[in-house]
Amino acid sequence: YYLNAIKLFLIKHQKYAPNKELIFIPSGGIKGVSGIVSIVGGKNGDLPLVIMDSDQSGETAMAKLKSGLYQHQQDAIIGIGQFVELENAEVEDLIPPPILSPLIDRLFRDVEDEMIEHFLDNRKPIIPQIENFAHRHNITLAKGWKVEIAKGTKQKLQKLGIDDVPAEYVEKWLQLFSNFNRE
Repeated sequence: YYLNAIKLFLIKHQKYAPNKELIFIPSGGIKGVSGIVSIVGGKNGDLPLVIMDSDQSGETAMAKLKSGLYQHQQDAIIGIGQFVELENAEVEDLIPPPILSPLIDRLFRDVEDEMIEHFLDNRKPIIPQIENFAHRHNITLAKGWKVEIAKGTKQKLQKLGIDDVPAEYVEKWLQLFSNFNRE
């Protein structure tokens, strides 16, 4: 959802023009990547680009792919950490916290004495912070909570102008998407 939302935002604001159709297929986690790659791999043996979180499980999975299936196409594996200067960065870290905060706040409607936006530290990955905030307030996050935030982000980005997103994030997005126009 996030990458699709970013793609649509960049296209809408004429910052990016894909030279081929881009389809982002969620893998449902690290374990699903190899299966999806084998299904969508090109006829000529080219493997699709894979974008992975740069957390511990993502780094392990990237190393495994680079030493196996992607050993001859290592540049086709992209870690979010290449674009986000956070240790253990995940795809959610590509989105400016002020855009995510109102969507995250919905998860914590019952918390009266503290708002998530006051708890968030821009120098740390956002997902562990959300999980820590939930734990701190004895809130069990529903299954699929990240998907709901991603869907809300997509809707929100469709309504925003180019000046509503910090330029540093637009630049990160453009750097990431420059990988997709390679031949």
